[in-house]
Amino acid sequence: DGSNTTTVSASPDSGFSIVFGTKTNGASVANTFGHGLGKKPQVIIQKRQDGSEDWYTYWETLSSLYRIQLNSSSAYTSTNVWHDVEPTNSVFTIRSFNDGDFIAYCFTQIDGFSSMGQYRGNGSDNGPFVYTGFRPAFVMLKKYNGTADWNIRDTARSPYNVVGRALYPNLSFSEYSGSETYIDILSNGFRLRGNWNS
Repeated sequence: DGSNTTTVSASPDSGFSIVFGTKTNGASVANTFGHGLGKKPQVIIQKRQDGSEDWYTYWETLSSLYRIQLNSSSAYTSTNVWHDVEPTNSVFTIRSFNDGDFIAYCFTQIDGFSSMGQYRGNGSDNGPFVYTGFRPAFVMLKKYNGTADWNIRDTARSPYNVVGRALYPNLSFSEYSGSETYIDILSNGFRLRGNWNS
């Protein structure tokens, strides 16, 4: 699918695909690429393979007008990366990066298995509960409207509550555990237990 050929490894049942493609015709021309999911992706994490550009991420809750960079603590910014075109059940659009090979990780929500969305923090160590409908094994968070680090929690490293061991994909230091960043991972979602900026 799409204007440009892709090589895709996809698991529609789990809502995840890995896409290899090549952007062509310059940064002002949009190309479309098949993702193999059969449903619209809610999240796309994409990177040029030569390392010359950032990890650009699309989040459905922010729309194709914006991007967040996985390798940066920056707030979301307006962008032409996605050409202001929402992904469809078969393709996604890339415009404003230079020609070359890229890899993209595409995710679509599967009830009882994966969930993507947003919540509003309350600045309290008795934070909001975020409903997912299942017990998450992996939680990744990012404040999108201001500067803050990405934050990853999982039940492999922290099998019991509170979940205190964090990884930060935009930073190079080792895992961190501080009470201001705690969360609880529950049978049907997670609860924020710290008042940290992320």
